[in-house]
Amino acid sequence: MEYRYLAKTIVRNKKGLYLVLRRSATDSDSPGRADLPGGGIDEDENPHEAAVREAVEEAGLDIDNDSLQLRYAFTKPEEDKVIVRYLYRAQIDDQVVTLSHEHDLFWWVDRAEFVALFVDTSWGEAVSFLDDNNLL
Repeated sequence: MEYRYLAKTIVRNKKGLYLVLRRSATDSDSPGRADLPGGGIDEDENPHEAAVREAVEEAGLDIDNDSLQLRYAFTKPEEDKVIVRYLYRAQIDDQVVTLSHEHDLFWWVDRAEFVALFVDTSWGEAVSFLDDNNLL
């Protein structure tokens, strides 16, 4: 059985708004869909390190290790693989968002809109749980 490990980060700014990225139309994985900074965990890194690296690569964000907190982890068996997902949250000061080729747009939204955007995604269960338990 193949295992795939992913780490994503919910990014919140000082105003209490949440960062949402949009997958590029040319991206092979869910083009046009709302997304969070994050991705695959490399063999030589732990989930925390991957979350920090991916935030830099995908959004140009400098995530402070002290502000990065694991909020949710879950495993989802699929047909021929198992996906292990780690969802972090980070608080940032004012920073410029610089997108990679994987995303073509970003915006900041309030909590209700953030939750609504992710309900029908693979991260929806985690985001809903965090919202329901005041952990966003």
